[in-house]
Amino acid sequence: MPMEGRLAAAPTDFESRCERLVAGGINQRLPSSLQIQVGHRIKNLREAEGVSQETFAPRIGMNRSYLASIETSRRNLTLQNLAKIAQGFGITLSQFLEGIG
Repeated sequence: MPMEGRLAAAPTDFESRCERLVAGGINQRLPSSLQIQVGHRIKNLREAEGVSQETFAPRIGMNRSYLASIETSRRNLTLQNLAKIAQGFGITLSQFLEGIG
């Protein structure tokens, strides 16, 4: 079937971000696989607890928008902040990082 006759699938959030980064020029950097995995782990753990970003962020001493940018791989985070996040979930850094990488 010709392409014009098919409905194109909606791009994923990651694909949309990649397209914006590419359109933004060569100086833009794509998030690393590790950054994406960490963001997904944080979001999955938070959602498994049934906690919103608005509730979790103050609990770990972070701004909600900063937490959101980590979850969506728009920001890199320090080991200190990663430790705060793991502690907020009641787990060690080793437990948090298990299976990532």
